[in-house]
Amino acid sequence: GEPQPLPEHIKKSKWLEGRTLQENYEVMVKEYHSAKAEVRQLRTALDYAQNAETKRREMISNITHELKTPLAVIYNYAEGLKDGIAADKQDHYLDVILEEAQRMDGMVLEMLDLSRLEAGKVRLATDRFSLLELTRRVIDKLSLLVEEKDLTVEYVWAHDCEITADESRITQALTNLVSNAIKYSPRGGTVHIGVTREKNQTMFSIENQSEPLSEEALAKIWDSFYRTDKSRTEKGTGLGLPITKAIIELHGGTCHVSNTKTGVEFKFYLP
Repeated sequence: GEPQPLPEHIKKSKWLEGRTLQENYEVMVKEYHSAKAEVRQLRTALDYAQNAETKRREMISNITHELKTPLAVIYNYAEGLKDGIAADKQDHYLDVILEEAQRMDGMVLEMLDLSRLEAGKVRLATDRFSLLELTRRVIDKLSLLVEEKDLTVEYVWAHDCEITADESRITQALTNLVSNAIKYSPRGGTVHIGVTREKNQTMFSIENQSEPLSEEALAKIWDSFYRTDKSRTEKGTGLGLPITKAIIELHGGTCHVSNTKTGVEFKFYLP
């Protein structure tokens, strides 16, 4: 337990023994608190190391799982070509091989990008731009996907919301969030987008109509390669949301996700 204070008669003693006892006691208390702080630091370091090791193992397992499928497809289709598949099927087989190879290449590039972002090895530009205008450009770029699913995009914003940030990286984050919302919206659904100021921060929000996420999904949605049961059959790297979170946090912001009455809402705040 904690060191108990010395009795008052010893603290106020005029004798050498009392003063010596008081001095030794003070030294002991300092050493105790120093040792306690060191133990606390060591425990924190140990917890960090254990969590890092757990995440490393999970990452390796996830990478192995994600690469296994395209590798198997490439192997099987290449084997079919080698065995002399019918000439009218050769182009299709080659297209599949190229598509899976591009998918793997994209996954590796995103893993490298995420690694650099999380390590803080990315130098951010200091551009001044309107988050509202940038959001409009991202939506325009993805307009074909919106039209394919017959979606309605509704906007809510208070004002222009100019920010100072790395415009290229924020574009990447917005594209990931908008693409995600479009991907999991039902045909004919509505996507709500908000850009506003809250307590000296700029807030971006995007909500799509969908089934609510489970508690597990809400807790793990920002993790690398995490997929909800619904999304396991969808193509993708599973790195879009973790990359978005890393970009926002590198800017000193925060990311949030929550269920709403009609779907799921993603938000980020930037200072």
